Amino acid sequence: MMVFLVSLGAIACSYGLACADLANDQPFRGLVVDRTEKFLWLGLPTPAKKGAVFDIMLVPGSKVIARAVVSDCTVDSPYVARAKFVMEDPSAFIPVGAYAEASYSEAIDDRDVSEGYESIRLGSEKSPWSLKVGIFYPDDKAVRDETRALWPTVEVSYRLARRDECILEAGLGYYQGKGSLVSDDLETKRDIRVLPFTLNVRVKNGKDRDGSYARVGVGAYYVRDKVSAGGAEDKSSVVTFGWQAGLGYESRRGRSVELKYTDVSRTDFRGFVLSFGAKF
Repeated sequence: MMVFLVSLGAIACSYGLACADLANDQPFRGLVVDRTEKFLWLGLPTPAKKGAVFDIMLVPGSKVIARAVVSDCTVDSPYVARAKFVMEDPSAFIPVGAYAEASYSEAIDDRDVSEGYESIRLGSEKSPWSLKVGIFYPDDKAVRDETRALWPTVEVSYRLARRDECILEAGLGYYQGKGSLVSDDLETKRDIRVLPFTLNVRVKNGKDRDGSYARVGVGAYYVRDKVSAGGAEDKSSVVTFGWQAGLGYESRRGRSVELKYTDVSRTDFRGFVLSFGAKF
């Protein structure tokens, strides 16, 4: 797929699209080489500047079916720009190979191409789904003694919205701490299970796809606590408010590592989480 997209970007000029010798009064033309629900990737003869507006048509001179605004562009040839689009004709569909045209003076950036551009990945946007698995270290010593020092944990997240460096996600997690403590010949068994549903905001350090980020979230936590001792058993469950905050790093491939602290009111569930994640 990657080779195919690069090839389309490279042959954009072969359709009669003017390249290095474009005159200032000529249109700036390209082809759609890939698309997602929100973005188009345009194969172009030269870099387009951020904010350039392209008219999208099925063939040159036909009805404008969409308009696309460039977000970023590759720094080396073949040039491919990512552009967010809005449909002008809701009944139309934008195929790969559709025609893109903009005003030359408005679309071409005459600065040195080594400045002002970000490298972008060709192909579809990363999936909005991500999975994190890790370990939880309880902050309360009594909880560690009665269960274990490290609990397994897992969290599934879905990206709800993205604006520049800020990402809004919904997350569903699961924690379990199970163990026993022997004191005065009496064995106490404890089983704590926690299911949090949270809304989280991630703020990335810069616009690059990879890099560090800060995360903060709040939500509803279901906590079930069961204690057994000497044949007696005590169960309790509560749905209450909790929060979490931490720092992480995510690579261009969607792999991540994160350290956060979580605390849940009306319970003794609080501590540190180290997790490793991936998009799927």
